[in-house]
Amino acid sequence: MRRMQIIGILTILLVGITGISFAKGDTANIRFAGKKYTLQYNVGNSQERLNEYLPAGEDFSSYSTMFTVRSYDALKNTPQEVASSVIYNLQQNYPSTQYSFFPGKGNDAGLSFILSKPGIFEFNFFRFTTYQGHPVALQFVYREYPNAKNEDQVRQKMVQTIQKNATAWEQELMSMPVPAIQRDTKKPAK
Repeated sequence: MRRMQIIGILTILLVGITGISFAKGDTANIRFAGKKYTLQYNVGNSQERLNEYLPAGEDFSSYSTMFTVRSYDALKNTPQEVASSVIYNLQQNYPSTQYSFFPGKGNDAGLSFILSKPGIFEFNFFRFTTYQGHPVALQFVYREYPNAKNEDQVRQKMVQTIQKNATAWEQELMSMPVPAIQRDTKKPAK
């Protein structure tokens, strides 16, 4: 399997995330871009936690969008330092991937990039911030699944979708409140 590589068209990388809201006290559901997302998986320990949300009817094998919340409870690093670590790992594992990093407002930082591998184009947008004295990463993933016959059309669709939604996605993600983290371990639905 070849390494993930950047999609050729990356002129639209200053992007973000839309319409995320969390019901007060409800860690199992969020609303994002007009869709309801439900917690499908969480894992972690006292140092780090990961919560993954999918829209109804989607699963991890073929989702079109996903939202994640990562809490780094053992760290005291700034959002910019955590973002720098993610960039370092991205450069080590996917050296040809281009990315866009921006410091955001106050304690926030943003990072976006597009990866591709056979059968998947994936857009990622992160917001790094601080919550209760610890860094938190909020991530939105948008995917398309091309095949050899429709790769150019799927790439074009993805670029158009990102261009259409980029500003709203970014504004919403960068201004939303940090959600509560689900602490009980839950495995993916089968």
